[in-house]
Amino acid sequence: MKHRQETIQVHCSGTRPLAFKRAVQQSPTYAIQRILRAWVVQTAWWAEEARHTYYEVVTAHGVYIICCRCRTQDLWYLVGIRD
Repeated sequence: MKHRQETIQVHCSGTRPLAFKRAVQQSPTYAIQRILRAWVVQTAWWAEEARHTYYEVVTAHGVYIICCRCRTQDLWYLVGIRD
């Protein structure tokens, strides 16, 4: 897996991601064909809570992508690409 830490734009239906676009120039919109798994990581529950939902998704380009949503700031990140 190639690790990344870049902000992305995500289009959702409710809380479910449907497609995303990278900030890279001339980047296509990646349609999400399937969510392989989703999980939540929660830290520092007693203070300023950090809760992130991760999605491992399959795109139309055949690339496995892991996306993370930072719910406290409503930000999305591309955190890894599977080869």
